[in-house]
Amino acid sequence: PFYQLVVQGYVDYAGVPLNLAADYGKELLYSIALGGGLHFKWAYENTDLISNTHYERWYAVRYQDWLEQAAWDYALANEITSHVRGASIIDYIKIRDNWYITLYDNGYSIGVNYDTHTVTLYSQTAAPVVYQF
Repeated sequence: PFYQLVVQGYVDYAGVPLNLAADYGKELLYSIALGGGLHFKWAYENTDLISNTHYERWYAVRYQDWLEQAAWDYALANEITSHVRGASIIDYIKIRDNWYITLYDNGYSIGVNYDTHTVTLYSQTAAPVVYQF
């Protein structure tokens, strides 16, 4: 995550639109782990109108379908990333496959298990597809 390592703590940024990501859960966790903001791409009109057109890549942008989920995830992400806002990333460590820890210069760290099963290392356990703060 070179870009995030450079700009975290200096510039606010967000990742890809979560509602258009190939794996919503992993992108959400990735944004949280790196202290980034959440990004959604939304449309007001019914997106059924663009089905089978050049614009069908925007199939998941109807805001009514995402508003509740986005509010829930934003509250979760803000609860965590508020502690590292303004802090720089000093390291992004791969503990094992699909388990990473981001270290910040203010002493906080965020660990993320992207795997589909629980992992344990040195009596520390992380449930699947979850963060630890």
